[in-house]
Amino acid sequence: MALSPFKVVEPASLSFTFQWKDYGTGGKDWGIVSNNVPTGYANLGDSVYESWTLRSGGALILSEYYGQKCLFVVNNRPDVAVPCTGYSIAGKKGGDYGAVIYIPKCVDDNYIPLGYVVRKGSTPPKVGAYYCVHRKYVEDKGATATYIRGSSDFGSCYRSINGYHLFNYNKNQRYVLRTDIQLQTCCTTNLSAGSTCELWYKGSTECQKAMASYCGLDDIKPGGKCEDWCTRDPVSCDKFKEKMCDLHPLDPLCDCINAFQRSDHAELIKGKEIIYNMSLPLCYYPGCKRENVYKTTGMVATDLSGRCAQDLKYIDQQIKVIGDSNVIDANMSSGIDSGVNADPTPTPNTGAETPQTDSPQLEFTNSKIFWIIIAVLFGILMYWTLGPEQEQDQTSWHGGLTQDKIEDVFI
Repeated sequence: MALSPFKVVEPASLSFTFQWKDYGTGGKDWGIVSNNVPTGYANLGDSVYESWTLRSGGALILSEYYGQKCLFVVNNRPDVAVPCTGYSIAGKKGGDYGAVIYIPKCVDDNYIPLGYVVRKGSTPPKVGAYYCVHRKYVEDKGATATYIRGSSDFGSCYRSINGYHLFNYNKNQRYVLRTDIQLQTCCTTNLSAGSTCELWYKGSTECQKAMASYCGLDDIKPGGKCEDWCTRDPVSCDKFKEKMCDLHPLDPLCDCINAFQRSDHAELIKGKEIIYNMSLPLCYYPGCKRENVYKTTGMVATDLSGRCAQDLKYIDQQIKVIGDSNVIDANMSSGIDSGVNADPTPTPNTGAETPQTDSPQLEFTNSKIFWIIIAVLFGILMYWTLGPEQEQDQTSWHGGLTQDKIEDVFI
């Protein structure tokens, strides 16, 4: 039985080690055992066992194991569970060689222990041997746990999660697990805090963090494990797409979102930047047309609005009006290579060539430039034609007067 990210194992397939027995306390009928761990998983706590004898090879007598199954957590997903950073002592008891009861602890309060651990003598378990689970995978049911076993010398043990081997010591705290699917359900259908989903509800910051940790770049594609979340909470999914494309800028799935980082996009608009900047890559860039490439909800809405059809018509018209080598941009160098594809994007079928009169603004601009040039040339011509004669006339008029005549003029 699989409860991702948890694993449930029948105890018959595991071996166990006694950590404490009530032998020496006046009884000989129960104890605490630890179990070996399946590959890829980690232990969450020890087990209460209704005997103090194991079969040969460390196997349990199943009829004395309370019918419980053993629960483990994945050891390679820090968003789910992390190794404990130490242990707190919950009690010290007599019995077989004496024992110390520990509870695993983690520095981050978002991770909680789900079971207790017992060791003979005074040496605690190895740090990190037991894991704490993130709160998003655990529902707190309060003081409703079922009593398992205890004694006046040892104390009381309660079942911390119904159906599984873990126990709480001297407190009846009970938990219920959330699987990945259940967490995703909380983040897609639960509309507010305060329900059994607690802080994990649609659109919440906690859900955005949770799903970002759980989902990978491929998981939000059609058929991926996070497709339902993206469909039900598209705003949060947009943020996730943008984050993933920041982290994986060259991934083909991000070709549309990261269009301006693509060399073939730069080549496509080269020499026609003014025209193409009036539109969006979504409308003209082939990388946005591929199946399953990621787009935000805003992009999809733009496409459905009909804007792209209008933009493509505009681009087609302007290229026909000004040509590939007649784009004026003061910020671009004069040596622009205009040898770009003549038809870089799919264009709507207009049925006929578009006449230049469809773009009077650009036509007027070209005419204006032409007449400015003519005016400048005319001015230069007039200067060189009239300038020397005027200078000669002034010289002749001045040179024909003596100093006395000049004084007579001003007297």
